[in-house]
Amino acid sequence: MKSKVIVFGAASFIGSFLMSKNKKWEGTISRKFKNYYDPLKKKRIEKLKKKLIVFNFLSKTTVKNLKKFKILINCIGFTKNFEKKSFNINREKKKFNLYLKILKIIIKKNNVKLIIHIGSNYEYGYSNEINNENSKCHPVTKYGIYKLYEFKKLKKNLPKNCKLINIRCFSIFGKYNKINSLIEQIKTRESLMIKNPNQQLNIITICYLNNLIKKIIKSYKKLESTEIINFCSTKPLTIRSIFKMIKIKKKVFFGNSPPNNILGSNDKMKKFINYNDKQNLTKLRSYLN
Repeated sequence: MKSKVIVFGAASFIGSFLMSKNKKWEGTISRKFKNYYDPLKKKRIEKLKKKLIVFNFLSKTTVKNLKKFKILINCIGFTKNFEKKSFNINREKKKFNLYLKILKIIIKKNNVKLIIHIGSNYEYGYSNEINNENSKCHPVTKYGIYKLYEFKKLKKNLPKNCKLINIRCFSIFGKYNKINSLIEQIKTRESLMIKNPNQQLNIITICYLNNLIKKIIKSYKKLESTEIINFCSTKPLTIRSIFKMIKIKKKVFFGNSPPNNILGSNDKMKKFINYNDKQNLTKLRSYLN
């Protein structure tokens, strides 16, 4: 009998993709936010509505609405408006702690065996070295600080019989999502001024993330109780080299400024899936054209 999988945050970019590619998985959406999503998220909800469980996430009545499951994929992160001046990280931490209280009850009731948490490479902070799963984290952005807080709180509060996988993602892209600002500029502008052509980027298509998660689900019993998996491209690419490789026919003007790099080794990922840089860039080009 296969373990039942549920996706928390099923209307998010990553959550909705996982739901669409794995037909037997179910997902959740908060009643509070159901009617306030942008048009893109409304389309996602419409496509997935037969598989969505709607509830008030920060209420104990949530527990009654969920059917039995053994594996939870957490795509909830309270990540909206992280870099705005008005963002209050302490307020968001309080929200996450409320969420965590309900989550602990849900885990206990269902005897959950595995949680896959979508983290971020920003948890590491800026570095001139390539980070791996054992690197110490010194986040410098609000987003990185908060995602590391999420992971530490989960790790501390989960029962011993529940395994935790933290996937540190970097620039996940796919069809219909708003990717990073560089790629958005490539899509919408006739010419570009790139101030930092030697900035290194790790980019990965979302289908590889889906493949990784499915592999983890199949083999999680062999993993340690807490695992960290980097999810980066095999070789960090410079902006200049990306333009050459995907052959975008636009006028590009390169300036000069020093890079701030967050580099990551994907050695852990390569143990699970067959990753191909060339295929990844081919998919990127297909999204841009």
